[in-house]
Amino acid sequence: MGDIAATLAGHDPITAAPDYDLIAAALTWLRGGTGDPEERLLWGRWAYRSAETLTGRLHPLWRTVATVYRRVLAEQGLSTDVVRVCEQRVDVARELGDPADLLIHQCSLAAALHTDGSCDLADQQSRNIFAAWAAESRASTIRADQIVVLTSAVIAAGCGQTSRAVRLLCTYPDVLAGLDDDARRTAARWLALTETTHPARCLHQPPPPLADQANREQVWAGLLDPAGSAPARSSRDRPEHGSAGSATTEDRR
Repeated sequence: MGDIAATLAGHDPITAAPDYDLIAAALTWLRGGTGDPEERLLWGRWAYRSAETLTGRLHPLWRTVATVYRRVLAEQGLSTDVVRVCEQRVDVARELGDPADLLIHQCSLAAALHTDGSCDLADQQSRNIFAAWAAESRASTIRADQIVVLTSAVIAAGCGQTSRAVRLLCTYPDVLAGLDDDARRTAARWLALTETTHPARCLHQPPPPLADQANREQVWAGLLDPAGSAPARSSRDRPEHGSAGSATTEDRR
């Protein structure tokens, strides 16, 4: 990693010309998660634009760089920029014609919109994705199935629709049973983090965020465990009715 950092130090990410070897070095360094945040942002942006210049957006190199750049943007809280990258990934997936990949990137866009505070748009997109997924009798890959269910649950939980989130997870135990332990912990962390931090920017203005994220993470992990039980209803949950994928007057305000 030291050699890679030294390689990058010999170039300026603002003026450097597009170069395959330099893109590879930047990717390795960015994946390491170390370095000055501003430098990470500059190199991520440079790699993103350089890959597009060299290969175009349909090439696997650009798609790989886009994934890494999106993570750099997210770790720095640049949620509007994350939305833009996700929109481009959706366009590329649609052009490539892979239905499962398109579903995954549509879910990423819905989650990005939710993080950016566009709750109504994120909720509507999530419901549309879920309805299309259910109508097609699920996707062609279990990973896409899992992402559709989890994204819908996360957006619901973040906007105070805890019972809808729980119902979504309980309705598809066969999909979630395919999660390994690491993936289950990651999903529980995602649910708890969104549930406890999203209210600060939520357009639905739910009650104040729950204070104990660690406790909520345990609760969600219990629900995601095939041998676990459903979590207790959250104090910030709004009453609702209807099926897992349906919008209601109460849960949409």
